[in-house]
Amino acid sequence: MEFNSALIEKIKRLSRLATDAEESTALKKQLSDILHFVEQLQSVDTHGVAPTHQVTGLSNVWREDEIRACPTDIQQKIVAQFPEREGNLLATPAIFGDTNEDS
Repeated sequence: MEFNSALIEKIKRLSRLATDAEESTALKKQLSDILHFVEQLQSVDTHGVAPTHQVTGLSNVWREDEIRACPTDIQQKIVAQFPEREGNLLATPAIFGDTNEDS
């Protein structure tokens, strides 16, 4: 795949990258090099090679959740820093609209 200036500008816009002309030229070369390397990888014969998802032999290690009370003095210091609160709870703006409206 060849990167033209229009495609580089689109990638920069989508990535929110601000670059000058020199950096854009370097970006164009770097992206071309990456795609060329991927093309090389795609040409490697991997038939008969088992997928390697994990190389250490470890499996998921789980532990039981343990509920521990926060010391009262630490809890009070944390709650005192809340910009808005309702009792000991942090008050936040509604995400899905006004929660006070009757539906």
